[in-house]
Amino acid sequence: MDQKWQNDTPSVKDQFQYGYDRNSNRLWRDNVVASSAAKKLDEVYHDNDYDDAYDGLDRLKWFRRGTITDSGGEKHITDGPNLAQEQNFTLDAVGNWPEFKDDADGVDSWDLDQNRAHNEANEIEGNSGNPIWPEAGGEGWEDPVYDAAGNQTFGPKPGAETTDAEAQHYIYPVCGHRDLLPVDNRHHNADRMRSRHAWNASRRAEKRPADLTSWRSCAILWQNPGERGCAPLSPISFCEGAGSKGVL
Repeated sequence: MDQKWQNDTPSVKDQFQYGYDRNSNRLWRDNVVASSAAKKLDEVYHDNDYDDAYDGLDRLKWFRRGTITDSGGEKHITDGPNLAQEQNFTLDAVGNWPEFKDDADGVDSWDLDQNRAHNEANEIEGNSGNPIWPEAGGEGWEDPVYDAAGNQTFGPKPGAETTDAEAQHYIYPVCGHRDLLPVDNRHHNADRMRSRHAWNASRRAEKRPADLTSWRSCAILWQNPGERGCAPLSPISFCEGAGSKGVL
């Protein structure tokens, strides 16, 4: 497949070329315009071997980003200066990742080689209380915790996955929507967490800071509001009755 975008001028604004296997799994994507500007934004979905691209259930096992080259009629991204990023997924029968590897910079070594244990509900749990651990030793990530309904209530903070003090709690509004709201760290008790949050009629989460002088409001649209920009609001009363504010 060849997708090309251009206006009435001859110059091509954007162009992507794709290749697929017989099961319609994508094998490669060539970002033609980026390649012409020496940017490593091409992708292949195999370990330089079409036969090792997907497993028997058509699930992705390898991902590489960099600069595509042709090799014997196949599109590859070879090791060395052509490689910008690589990932490898080991999947069990139900799609969990028993092992995940990530080379974030294209250097020929894994920046992350991580094992994960799962329970019968496909939640990350097991391995004697250490369900996320590095293959070659070292410090593991903070382990997620789930409630009886399968909602994640605790987990590592992106960018600080091994730091206990940075780990995040997640709470859910009583109306049953599966909106995640990160709350400080694990050292805050449940009563304090409930007292610091409310939901207004527009389904916006409002968090009152420790100094109790102002509120911060963030839209909840499958976003992580604690990691995104929020607009400060004027001080308001925490509870104003049903239909206006709902206390968690």
